[in-house]
Amino acid sequence: MPHRSLALALLLLAPASVLANTAGQWQADVVFVVAQIEGRHPDPFFQVSKQQFEAAANSLSQQIPQMTDHQVTVGLMKLVAMLGDAHTAIYSPYAPLPIRFRWFTDGLFVNAASSDYSRALGARVIQIGNVPVDQAYAAMSTIISHENDQWVRETTETYLATAELLDGLGIASSAGPVPYVFEDLTGAQFELDVAPSSANLIWPPDSSNGYVPLWRWNYNLNYWFQYLPTTNTIYIGYMRCEQMANLSFSDFMNQVLAVVAQQPVDRIIVDFRSNTGGDSSVFQPFLDALTANPDLIPKVRAIIGQATFSSGVMNASALAYQFGVPLIGQPSGGSPTCFGDVVYFTLPNSGYTLGCGTKLFICYPGYAGNSLLPDVNVPVSSADYFTRYDPLLTAAVVWPTVYQTPQTGAGPMNALNTASWGAPVSPGSLVATFGTFPAVTPAQASSIPLPSTLGGVQVKVNGVAAPLLGVWPTQVNFQLPSGTAAGTAQITVTVSDQNVASGIAAVVDSSPGIFLMDPFDVDRPGAVLTQENQVTSTTVRAARNEAIQIFATGAGPLSPPVQDGTAAPASPLARTSALPRVFIAEQEANVEFSGLAPGYVGLWQVNAAMPDVASITGEVPIVVVAPEGNASNAATIWVQ
Repeated sequence: MPHRSLALALLLLAPASVLANTAGQWQADVVFVVAQIEGRHPDPFFQVSKQQFEAAANSLSQQIPQMTDHQVTVGLMKLVAMLGDAHTAIYSPYAPLPIRFRWFTDGLFVNAASSDYSRALGARVIQIGNVPVDQAYAAMSTIISHENDQWVRETTETYLATAELLDGLGIASSAGPVPYVFEDLTGAQFELDVAPSSANLIWPPDSSNGYVPLWRWNYNLNYWFQYLPTTNTIYIGYMRCEQMANLSFSDFMNQVLAVVAQQPVDRIIVDFRSNTGGDSSVFQPFLDALTANPDLIPKVRAIIGQATFSSGVMNASALAYQFGVPLIGQPSGGSPTCFGDVVYFTLPNSGYTLGCGTKLFICYPGYAGNSLLPDVNVPVSSADYFTRYDPLLTAAVVWPTVYQTPQTGAGPMNALNTASWGAPVSPGSLVATFGTFPAVTPAQASSIPLPSTLGGVQVKVNGVAAPLLGVWPTQVNFQLPSGTAAGTAQITVTVSDQNVASGIAAVVDSSPGIFLMDPFDVDRPGAVLTQENQVTSTTVRAARNEAIQIFATGAGPLSPPVQDGTAAPASPLARTSALPRVFIAEQEANVEFSGLAPGYVGLWQVNAAMPDVASITGEVPIVVVAPEGNASNAATIWVQ
């Protein structure tokens, strides 16, 4: 059955302008909304009672004479949102400001802006109007029809840039530009007043000077695929559940199956992360192909995310419960049990669009949650996005390996990889711990082997003294002893034999972190050398088929072992017990060497051959994935 998309309605059905209404006309629209929902929705009061809904409608009507148009608008949206049905909604009639946001694990960031506000690109949003961003988000969530927080996150990426909604909620006044406070990578905060404009937006990372991830390709197509030769992967971007006039989905599947017959195919990845729905029956030929070719089933995996909604959830659910296909990514914005077959009404006076679900769909029989959860949850940071990296695709390629992206540790005395500034860490890696260390005088190691005491400071990991690189009143850098077992390790910092701080370290066998040339550059240029030992840049670029040298830490087990705090030998080379995997853009590079860089302490060098693939050009992301699946931070390099 057709299962119409909320996002489709947002794009196609919202009125271009807002009509000026009298109080009586607004009140008539409230009556109209209540009548249509109660008359057409099969079960409108599954979350709130009819009495609560009608009482809220009456309260809104009574307040309308004292409300502004923007307040009435958010009041109408809030009234419908209280039903808890994401398909039953009043859609914002307003155009957003010339700025856009995106949620990541580390906050809300600016991912697009007009040239007037380009300074904010890549910056974190701290405050909107007169409230912190978290409060603005909480207020905005009350006017968004949703079944889970993921859909609120998806929708607020636009709504938090909509002046009239911010005004109606009391977050900012639409009488003038909206003030936003941002924070850049250095931690510096700045304010910009963003005014309405029809200017074109800048959307970094820019495809004109480098690679953009596959999930951002071909937005104009409902479905498309790409064969990735270095990993024997077919990637299918399933963007919308709608037939294309020039290529039916059935014919499209014939093209995919022809590649399966002609090329080595180890995996087929179906990406639903941008799919907000449509007609769920369009996808049936894919399900039929798996039924007819059961040998394909173990090769299939699906990507989902916060924008996966409606029929997108239905199709991803079918793969999971009918065929056991693993789901990778983030929880869906749509619920596996939801109302669909939406009908749309135009409010008689305001001209606003009301969508109303008319049929209950059970997308995943027996599923209890209000969001389709992935089997492998893959967090995405702002650094991933702005370095052009797609951790969800990497996770799908390395499945069934457990994939864990290092994330910034929270709280004092957590141990972080000095290259990625994330956790976990691994034996022999270079580690930083932060806190307040009284009576510490700044000091740095001046020779190798590294000392275990520096300026009276010692760090002990599970009681073992660690080699020290540098100590400061708020930071201590050290090498994690190579004998540290995987799991949780206890860290203790002492000054003149007095315990001043303690904490824990999450330890795994190998936790790669790529060093950056400039951690305050939004592009995160990596410490990666060309075959001629030059750092890649816009003017110095690696060539395809050429060996590059990646410098990192977190190598893990070595053969032969290297004593803690000492320089790695040149002969024999200290090699890692197993080779990591290196991904450059969406392709996998052949690793030629992995081990410690001679003459350095804990510095991991990985040599890999650049894949000879045309899509790898300009600025591209690079990531190292350890044998057990822990992935490094993303960095960028430049390629001819």
